[in-house]
Parts: sequence; C-alpha cells; structure tokens
Amino acid sequence: MESEVKIYQQWAKDVGDYSSQYGSEASMSYTASNITGPSSIYPICGDFAQAAVLRTYGTWWESAPSARKQIKRTPRNFTSKDFIELWFEREVFPTKVEIFETYNPGAVVRILACDNQSKNFNGNGASEKKQLNVRWFVLWEGFPEAVDGSRCFSPNLIRCPFSTDILRIEFNSSLCGYYTGLDAVRLKEQIESITETLTKLHLQDINGLSAALDISDNGYFDLLPGEVIQEILSFLDLPSLCRLATVSHLLYKHCCDPLQFKELNLQPYWTRVNDYMLTHLSCRCRHLQKLDLSWCGAFRSITAEGFTRLVLTCNIHLKNLRLANCSFVNNDVIKAICKSCPNIIELDLQGCSNVDNFGYAHVSHLRLLRSINLYRSIIDIHALIAIIRSCNQLEILNLGSCSNVNDFDAVVGELAAHCKLVCLDLWRARSLSSGLKILSQNCRRLEEIDLGWCSNLQSNSGCFLELFQNCRQLKKVFITANRTVCDQDLEALAACCPLLEQLDILGNSEVGVHTIERVMQCCPKLKLLDVSFCAEIGALVVE
Repeated sequence: MESEVKIYQQWAKDVGDYSSQYGSEASMSYTASNITGPSSIYPICGDFAQAAVLRTYGTWWESAPSARKQIKRTPRNFTSKDFIELWFEREVFPTKVEIFETYNPGAVVRILACDNQSKNFNGNGASEKKQLNVRWFVLWEGFPEAVDGSRCFSPNLIRCPFSTDILRIEFNSSLCGYYTGLDAVRLKEQIESITETLTKLHLQDINGLSAALDISDNGYFDLLPGEVIQEILSFLDLPSLCRLATVSHLLYKHCCDPLQFKELNLQPYWTRVNDYMLTHLSCRCRHLQKLDLSWCGAFRSITAEGFTRLVLTCNIHLKNLRLANCSFVNNDVIKAICKSCPNIIELDLQGCSNVDNFGYAHVSHLRLLRSINLYRSIIDIHALIAIIRSCNQLEILNLGSCSNVNDFDAVVGELAAHCKLVCLDLWRARSLSSGLKILSQNCRRLEEIDLGWCSNLQSNSGCFLELFQNCRQLKKVFITANRTVCDQDLEALAACCPLLEQLDILGNSEVGVHTIERVMQCCPKLKLLDVSFCAEIGALVVE
C-alpha cells in the first residue's frame, strides 16, 4: 500500500534584501515587503498598490543617457537585473515554489535556495561570526518572457541537496510592457521526498588556479606571439579563462596575466564569490580598472577585511567600482576605497545600508568622481553637500529614495553652484520645490532628469517652464505622478527639447491629447511615452 503524500506549505514571512522597489521607503504601497504573507490579489490582474513592484521595466533604462557600459567578460546567459530575498518560517526541502504574478508577468529568470549553516544573523544578513559557510543552489533558471494577465508561476525545480528557509528570486523585466506586480510566494515541500537519497552537488570551483600542471605540451600556441594569445583570451568569460589555465603551462601564464584582468565583473558569480576568491584574484588585479561586485557578499561570504585587501592591490588604477547591495560595504570599506583608489570616476553604492554619514564623508576625497549612485542610501544632507562641493566634475548623480535627505532645495542649489550635471535622479525627493529653478538656470547640460513623485513641485511656480526652456538637451524627462504639470509646460518641452527620447507623465490630470500630439510631432526621437492613468487621455486615444 502506497504511503500518503503529505505537502507542507508556507508563505514568505519576511524580505531579507532587495535591489529596487517602485514604492517609497516610508510607505507600504508598491514596496517589496508586500510580497510577504498569503496571496491577497491573485487571480485578479491589475495595478494594485498592495503588490510588490520593481522600479524598472522594458529596456528604456539601458538606452537612457545615464546607462552604463557593460564590463567586459560579462556572460550572455546572466540576465538578472533585480532580486528579492525571501525568508520563511521553517526549513524544508523545496519541491515546489509558486510565485503569484498579478501584473505584467514573465520577469522571473532565476530561483535560488540558500544553505546558511549559521543562524546567528540579523535582519540585514550580517552575522556575529567573522564569516559564514554559505552556499546557494539554483532551483530553476530561464529567460524573461512577456505574458498577459496574471499567473501562478511554478516551474519544475531541480532537486535541492539541502533544506532551506531562504529563497532568492531574480528578475529581468526587459520584455514586460509595464511594471511587474508580485502578490506572494509560496514554498512547498513533499514530505516523503526527505527520505530519498539526495545527490550531492559538486559545483565547479573557479576560485583556485594551480600552477602545478603536469601538461607541458603547448600545442601550436608556442608559435603565436604573446600579444595574439592575449587578444584571443580576451574574448573568454571568467570561468572559461579559469578552465583554460589548467591546460598547459603556457596558457596558465597567459590566463593569469594581470593584463587579462583590467575589467572584472563578478556579479554573475555572486553565489560563489567569497574572501578566498578575492584573495586569489588580488595578485592578478594590479592593473584592474573596472570592478563590479554588485550583489556579492551576502551573509558575510565577503568580509570588509577581505575586500579591503583587494582594494589595496588595485590602488591608483581602479576607476570604475560597482558595489550595489553589498552588505560588507561599511565605513571602513569606504575609507579604504577613497584612500587607496583616488582615481575612481564611477562609484555605485546603491542599497549599501551599512554605510552612515561618517563613511560617506570620505567620498569627498574622490575629486575625479563623475558618477555616483546613492539610490536607497541613508546619506544625509551634510555628507551629500560635502561630496557635491568637493567633486565638481560630477556629471551623473542618483539620489532616488534617499529618505534621510530633508532639504533637496539646498542640495540642488549646491549642485547648481558646483557641478555641470548631465543626469540627475531625484525620484521621490519630496522636499524639492523652488530649488528646481536654480538647478535649471545653472545646469543647462542636463540630458536626463527624474522628478517622479516629487510632490512639492508645482507647475504654477514656473519651475517646469524654466527647466525645459533652459535645458534644451534633455533626452529623458520623468515627471511621474505630478498632477500639476499642464499643457503650457509640455508645449515648452515640445518647442525647446527636440532631442527628447523618453517622457513619463503617469497620473497627470491636466495635460490634454492635443498637447501630447504636439510633443510627438516636435520630438521625432521619442521612444517612450507613458501617459498611464492620465485623466484627460483615455485608453482609446492611446490605442
């Protein structure tokens, strides 16, 4: 007689970390935390404030003036752009994961389980121990797709060799026609499967490259000039380079040449990057110019000390450093970066919640800085103004969701006085009002500005008119959820900004159809026009 199959199921109880959210840090609407608890929206399809919503969709962000160049050797099969880390009440062997997508489904590209052998961590993923023994296992991965309606996405999972109470879901919204809405995630375990023999997974370790090779036959590579071999190797991704190094002494020498490590993107390998790997790579990073460690170091797999040792190796050559959502980044790390790498021109500190104003104060020493991403940081106005005054070459600045800045008028006043900005993100800068006029008078090179959800900006002050009349090189303008923007404002935009490519006036209640037609006629390069939920522009008109 067959034993009865028992299913244990549970909903996500908490969000450990996330890369972005549409909602405000001080609100519950459209925030990542809405994905916790039982499903409350599905199977209804629509735009619900009770859903978790990512900040981006489509490919518009990658074609904006602020878009960054991809670092060499980034593998094509790594498509993840966002993530949400979920914690559950009880450890289980996952046999099924159900993701309830209620608006523009299709963004899920990877589901991972975490085997965290130490449970002494707090809500930020930090631990009382020096370093944890953490491993991640890919339960499923695929490609983004465009799907209509709502759905309960439950792909076939690879059998996990350990029990887990932590899942991480990664997203790519490039094919979604609009923002993705996520209702809930349910984790299931088929109880009888626990007794089955689980095959232990042997992940290929890209950390170590041994010089003790027995193979002396170099084939015909001996006949090639070293420069040619170096050029050939430059087309390989990091794992391929590591594997090739084990083939012969000659290839080992070339694969480990520091010239092969001028640019290093470790984000695609975030599940395997740890202190040991960084130590092993440090001897090859003497000429490193670009480094991306975004998402790496969860649960102290990378320590501040381990990363600092790498930074000391890079020294003056490092120019681009991306550390988005890295929990090991603290005040000491920022101090080491700014002291050892004075030539940095790009710095990404998005979501680095363990840095306070004492840490950010060191950034003012990076006098050559041109781009800094502070999205969702806890920087305050004093540290921010110190950076602005010292880094007068700053061109790209992201201050989205910087909720600790209490006077954005003062901030943009400093920007107007000291910087020649090209791109500025002020998403949800609620204290911004009259300062926009000063900014537009002095930063006339602006090509991109995001004023989404800046509720204190009022059209009757003339701030939008001055912005469009003074900043005639604008290519991207987001004025999301500002209900005061009127026909006169957009008439000025159409007349003065012929290079416009992206315009978002979602939620507007004043702009009429004829004005939108005028913008489309005068801005032939327009690619994105978001007029969703605009009172004077109906769905039939859009179609």
